[in-house]
Amino acid sequence: MINRLIQSLFFNKTSGFLTKKQEATILYDIENINFKRMKLFLIILLIIEILFIVCVDIPNLRNSGIYITWTDKRYFILHLLLLLVSSVGIILIKTFVKSDNGELKKIHKIIIPALTMIILILISIINGLDQIKIGHTSSVFIANMLIFGAVILIRFPVNLLVYLVPFSTFIEGLIVFQKKPALLNCNIINGTIFFIATIVISKFIYNSQFDQIYKNILLKEANQKLNYMSNHDPLTDLLNRRSFEILAKQKMETANQFKVDAVLVIMDIDHFKNINDKFGHPIGDMVLKEVSNILV
Repeated sequence: MINRLIQSLFFNKTSGFLTKKQEATILYDIENINFKRMKLFLIILLIIEILFIVCVDIPNLRNSGIYITWTDKRYFILHLLLLLVSSVGIILIKTFVKSDNGELKKIHKIIIPALTMIILILISIINGLDQIKIGHTSSVFIANMLIFGAVILIRFPVNLLVYLVPFSTFIEGLIVFQKKPALLNCNIINGTIFFIATIVISKFIYNSQFDQIYKNILLKEANQKLNYMSNHDPLTDLLNRRSFEILAKQKMETANQFKVDAVLVIMDIDHFKNINDKFGHPIGDMVLKEVSNILV
């Protein structure tokens, strides 16, 4: 009973009906979506970190003079690290998107989870330092965790690992730096609730996107099949009269456009009626296909 509940809540039922080609297409589309979203997030983070360093960290270090506190230095170092991670992440994403190198494509699956984990770990450490100052809450880390959970597509249970490591760092930071038991307990409870919410939200959004891409693939395949059926004879799989008329019209229009001569060649298969009468239409269809293959 419990296993069925877990399966229904966290695992995608669609994946059991996929062909390898369909699954590869879905994962490729999800990777592209993640690259675009992560790139946008990193650009925004890059701008924010530059503003933090220029407008907050550097003035604090200058105003402190010889009495620079270790906390101010740590803020500066952490914001520099976030700036570095953002810059490197943007470069990596551009490299992976443009490259056809098979070796680089092997690490496509880990680059987005790795960036998500590293960024949230750094933000969780900053959140811990914020606890030193009176009045600071844990909303920044929680907000970023929820944003990642809603925007970045990571399947379960990988998302559990990706968010569990930063969340553990978040809890450790609270325990180390928050000296008021009431605030400590409140932040831990709130953080745990939002952590669980992030996992559930991340799972449902990933599965929803997965199913949507799968439906689009089925629709595309159905349209291709219908298009093929409308242009081919069902017995011989050769182009039917409709296709012949369309192709003939296209060729004539091309010939008129470029002022060139066009020739229509009509061929007849000798004794084809005798083959049909003697061996039946299935054999006749085989003869038509074989002649078509020879001509092609």
